[in-house]
Amino acid sequence: MGLQKVKTLSKEGATVIAPARDIKKAKRNLASISHVELDEMDLAKMLVKNY
Repeated sequence: MGLQKVKTLSKEGATVIAPARDIKKAKRNLASISHVELDEMDLAKMLVKNY
């Protein structure tokens, strides 16, 4: 999800749950936006099983 989308949804009153690879960097970038919750999500760390 892009930064502009988070800003737009927040301005409309939505609580945005934003996935982030780097929580510290995300906190810096989203500090001025209200209604944002961060959740760590690093796809490189996820295990994908082959079927």
